[in-house]
Amino acid sequence: NQAAKLIPPKLPKPVKDKVRQARAFIKEKTGR
Repeated sequence: NQAAKLIPPKLPKPVKDKVRQARAFIKEKTGR
C-alpha cells in the first residue's frame, strides 16, 4: 500500500508503533 512506501524501512520500534497507530486511525477516519 502507499503509506508503507512513504515510510523509510528502518525505524526505531516506538516510531513504528506510532506509525501503525496513526495509519489505523487514518484508515478508520477515511473508512477504508
